[in-house]
Amino acid sequence: MNRAITYSHRYATALVVLAVCLFIGAGVLGAEPVHLYFWGNELDLLAIDMIRDFEAMYDGTDGKPHIRVTVGQSAMQDRTADPQRLICAIAGGDPPDVVWFDRFAVSEWASRGAFMSLQEFVERDLRERPDCPYTLDPDKFFEPCWQETLYEGELFGIASDTDNRALYYNRDLLERYEDELIAAGCTDPDDPTRVGPPRTWEQLREATRIMTEFDDAGRLRQVGFIPNYGNSWLYIYGWLNGGQFMSDDGRTCTLTDPPIVDALAYVTELYDIVGGAEAAEAFQTSVAAGDLDPFVAGRIAMKIDGDYFLHAIADQRRSMRFGVAPAPAPEGMPQFGWSGGFAYVIPTGTRHPEEAWLLIKYLVSRRAYEIRSNTEAQMVRARGSVFIPRMSGRRDITEWGIEHYLLADPSVEDTYKDSMRVFVDILPVSRYRPVTPVGQLLWNEHVRAMNGGIYKQFDPGDIHRNARLALERGERVVQAELDRIYDDREYLELRFGPIVAGYIGILLLALAVLYWWFNRNVTTTGYFRREYYAGYMFMLPWLVGFLVLGGGPLVFSAFMSFCEYDVLSPPRFVGLRNYHEMFFEDPLFYKALWNTIYMAIAIPLGMVVSLGIAMLLHRETKGMAFYRTLFYLPAIMPAVAASILWMWIFNPTEGILNALLARVGIEGPAWLQNQNWSKPALIIMMVWGAGGGMIVWLAGLKGIPQHLYEAAELDGAGPFRKFFNITLPMLSPYILFNMIMGLIATFQVFTQAYIMTQGGPVDSTLFYAYALFNNAFRFMRMGYASAMAWVLFFIILALTLLQLYFSKRWVYYESER
Repeated sequence: MNRAITYSHRYATALVVLAVCLFIGAGVLGAEPVHLYFWGNELDLLAIDMIRDFEAMYDGTDGKPHIRVTVGQSAMQDRTADPQRLICAIAGGDPPDVVWFDRFAVSEWASRGAFMSLQEFVERDLRERPDCPYTLDPDKFFEPCWQETLYEGELFGIASDTDNRALYYNRDLLERYEDELIAAGCTDPDDPTRVGPPRTWEQLREATRIMTEFDDAGRLRQVGFIPNYGNSWLYIYGWLNGGQFMSDDGRTCTLTDPPIVDALAYVTELYDIVGGAEAAEAFQTSVAAGDLDPFVAGRIAMKIDGDYFLHAIADQRRSMRFGVAPAPAPEGMPQFGWSGGFAYVIPTGTRHPEEAWLLIKYLVSRRAYEIRSNTEAQMVRARGSVFIPRMSGRRDITEWGIEHYLLADPSVEDTYKDSMRVFVDILPVSRYRPVTPVGQLLWNEHVRAMNGGIYKQFDPGDIHRNARLALERGERVVQAELDRIYDDREYLELRFGPIVAGYIGILLLALAVLYWWFNRNVTTTGYFRREYYAGYMFMLPWLVGFLVLGGGPLVFSAFMSFCEYDVLSPPRFVGLRNYHEMFFEDPLFYKALWNTIYMAIAIPLGMVVSLGIAMLLHRETKGMAFYRTLFYLPAIMPAVAASILWMWIFNPTEGILNALLARVGIEGPAWLQNQNWSKPALIIMMVWGAGGGMIVWLAGLKGIPQHLYEAAELDGAGPFRKFFNITLPMLSPYILFNMIMGLIATFQVFTQAYIMTQGGPVDSTLFYAYALFNNAFRFMRMGYASAMAWVLFFIILALTLLQLYFSKRWVYYESER
């Protein structure tokens, strides 16, 4: 008995121990892993082995955290210029854990609280784990790459990759003009008797003049150098000339720094040598339509571009004889490039910052670099090209990549090795875009100023004065935004809770008043009163939908128009400042308004064309349904597809429109590249889609009584008198409808400019809706955009009421007889 009890106790104890072990084991093995969401680039999606390697390192064993990573991308055209998805995710409290983000924009969004500071992570690792291979040492990074993500002494991003810009030159073309170029000073530094790339601005000017050729019709056949073809922009010319775009403290915009003015004037002079900015833009747009880049095809002798362009040369014409040298600089000034690239950031509000930091350290490690490079190398070599490793933000990894993938590969031509070495050697002294909370705005205004300079928008007769005026306008815009950001005045912060509660309270009060009025004024009782209630109940779903989904946003927008609001922080009440800035300070407001009003020309043109089509298709003949469908198809064609189609049609040298004009002896303009023809081009495109209005006209024509025409014929009326005395008066309600709807649609023109011209050239297609979009979703100035929206609403309302008022004099309604 005692032995049985003893055995039972032993079994019970063993079972308890086993249960405890199983419970603990189940707790360890079944622990939920930490899920990280990583918004990377295209190569991160392909290099899935890299993510699997990271997950294998952090599998929950040996005291390490258990991490799983989901890789994706942010669905946007430009992750830097249009970051609304990321910003809204942060504001909504559900951001990704790690994001691959453009370095120059890190400081802008860090200043608004979008990103976490990584300074403490770096300092902690250096203090506690200095010998760990994944500890990030600032000394191992290229200085421009590290400095670009510092804002007010805090680190907000870790450089993932980098690029640099230098001068590419075609050796064959240089040798063709060898004697003239040597006479101009373009010699090889190691052998003065041989031709070499230009090293100074004067040499570049002469080389451009020597190697640019025109055909008998005066059109460009070959270009020596186009200043902004490739990836240079005004930034590099201003820096090479000793200019500074922002003050050292980042609070003053210095676009009008004299060296920058001189640089823009010099760039304009280079454009004049090749026939002007319009001719150069038309040339590079036309030749780029072929299978080869115009530089690779030998149509452009020199260009400033990034190291990544080496991949294009290797893919398209691997045997090309080319070289790379630092960009030419003014006499006596140093030569260098300007670097850009991306960084990994941790958005504010992430649930797993420690694990996200582990992922970032891994992503910028040599181990991850090698896995990613091997994946890319397999793809590149599979198509018969040469693999050129990308530059890392870390100096040690970049040098390892060049040694491992370039120098150690005998199949890679020396040209690519020497070119890559030029980019790496000048990277430590290269410039980078200013670290400022207005980085995107500064970039946009610098581009706008450059276009205003090279297109001679302000003073065509004096390129220096024109350059200064173009830069002054951009400087005013950027400085106004800086003053707003650094405004120390106290403003009332609004909370959404009271706004929503107030809106609900007003709605309830209005409903109570309506219920009181109904009970007081409606005397119907019994069945009919119940029918009243039933009617309101049927109307209730629509009414609630309007009040919640329509009225709520309207009220919110009205509040925001008096506020400063960037989605990430509470709105601040600023009164009428947004409206004052719009009417008295923003130079683009009236430009965008005028561009939009100009497009109203398309309304009568479209009405005439669509009415003409409708009258042709009004006859009942065999096959008419097919013709109606054919003319209606452009109206249902997707806007993006139609825009791309018309970009080819408007191509100045290869497009079908100019080809047809040439057949009748007319030289067509550079449609989308000319500020005077860009809007007419878009009007032509809008008239092409007039088949949509044809349906309305057909309905109106079918509603005209036939006996009116018969009576007119008996009185001897001809086709014209019948049209003007019967058709038009009877169609007057449809004319009014098309005018009102056309006007509303004109003020909402957006897609064509967004896809085809991006608002250019020289803001000639910057329409009101596009300017509103830029302020709302590129600069996140929701308050200012709301004010623009309300101004647009009142403009359309006023014009509509005017049309309705004057329509009493000319619109004929049959029911009013």
